[in-house]
Amino acid sequence: RPSTLGGEEDDAAREEAKLAREARAQEFLDTLPGDRLTPEEQRFRELLISKLQAQGRSTRLSIICQEDDVRAAKVALLPPEVNVGSWIEHRIGGEVVLSRDDVNNIVAGLTTAVAAPVRRGAHGRASGPPD
Repeated sequence: RPSTLGGEEDDAAREEAKLAREARAQEFLDTLPGDRLTPEEQRFRELLISKLQAQGRSTRLSIICQEDDVRAAKVALLPPEVNVGSWIEHRIGGEVVLSRDDVNNIVAGLTTAVAAPVRRGAHGRASGPPD
C-alpha cells in the first residue's frame, strides 16, 4: 500500500542501506595490511595494470571489469559491498588514477611511472636519461 509520506521513507531507507554498505566496505579495507598487498590484491593489481597498458589510454573501469579474468580476480578479492574504484583509491591510487568522463563514467588510467616503466639494462641498472 502506498506510503502517506510519499518517497521520503524509501529515500531514507536507501540512504541508510548505502551508509551501512559503505561502513562494511571500509571495515573490509581496514583489514588489509598497510605495508603490502595480499596475494589476491597483487593478482588483481597486475591484471588491471596490464589491461590498461594494453589499451594504451584511459579506459572505462566497467569495461575492464567485464573481462572474465578481471571479474574472477575481483570476486576472489572483494566482498560485494566493496567496489573496484574504492579498492583502487585505497590500495593502488599511486599507480592507477580514476576520473570521470563527459557522461560521468568512471575512467581508469595509469600514472606516468606505471605507464612508462623504467627500462632495465643488462646488469639490472636503470637505463635512459638521468633525472
